[in-house]
Amino acid sequence: MNGNFWSYWTTDGLSLERAVNTNAHMMFHNNWGINTGVTVGQLGATYCDRCARGGPAVRQSSYVAPWLQIQGDDRRRIAPSLAANFMRTDGGRSSRVSIEPIVQVRASSQLLFSLDVTASHNINDTQWIGNFRDTVTSATHYAFARLNQQTIATALRATYIATPQLSVQLYAQPFVSNGSYADARELSATPRATAYADRYLAYSAPASALSGFSDREFKSNTVVRWEYRPGSTLYLVWTQGRQLYNDSPDTRNWSQSYPDLLSIRPDNTFLVKFSYWLNR
Repeated sequence: MNGNFWSYWTTDGLSLERAVNTNAHMMFHNNWGINTGVTVGQLGATYCDRCARGGPAVRQSSYVAPWLQIQGDDRRRIAPSLAANFMRTDGGRSSRVSIEPIVQVRASSQLLFSLDVTASHNINDTQWIGNFRDTVTSATHYAFARLNQQTIATALRATYIATPQLSVQLYAQPFVSNGSYADARELSATPRATAYADRYLAYSAPASALSGFSDREFKSNTVVRWEYRPGSTLYLVWTQGRQLYNDSPDTRNWSQSYPDLLSIRPDNTFLVKFSYWLNR
């Protein structure tokens, strides 16, 4: 078990974070493990000097963030694990939950696979959406809104050791995220107020700032490593990236969005790295 405390502040003494944390790590006789912990942060009067993107510092609400991880026996041919994280802040108005199952498969002594899926749901009641200048009064409105975001990310890794000198590694990650905005507000004249409701005022933000978004990405990386003589290595690398960002949420199920990734125009990068050991 361990316990921790940390505190951050600016050079002029403005407190940015004050948090305590405790964790416990347990390993069983069958080589399975459980790790868990909890963090309680933004204790006392703490502020964010960047949330308004050049505007005044905003008082932060305290949060609680427990986590749990279950690890399987990685000596086995199939080793599963599971991680879960939760965070709650802003008096329950903001929260985040994520679940990450992982399975590692050792197909042979030369071939290893792993599949990592992360599903998260993020509700942020204080998401910055823009700073807007009033054309009549020249005042700046530091605008925020409630963000509701769902994300699914998958990571596939494969390693094949053909010989001690030759190996191939593959990494591929499809990613889909959708977000929508509601309840636009602006900073009040008292952004450092103790009460959450006193920090914000109702605001009619431009429709374009509340349109939401959808982000679909695919990234892959393939590396061939050949040690053609002791200490001298040749690397061949192929990296591919696909991305499609829209200023509106995709209302379809994530399983319907994944196939669209293959229709996005890819950006391909090929790299060659050569090293030669001059003196052995």
